[in-house]
Amino acid sequence: MLNWINKALDADHGYLYLHHKTMQAKWHQYIECTSMRGEF
Repeated sequence: MLNWINKALDADHGYLYLHHKTMQAKWHQYIECTSMRGEF
């Protein structure tokens, strides 16, 4: 299973990396918004 994941990551690493960065940015935005309201 891990071998298959590694092959998929190698095949489309650029796309996955960009997607991961986008998700990280959205997650940080979400945390900032909730923490400003005092909710976590």
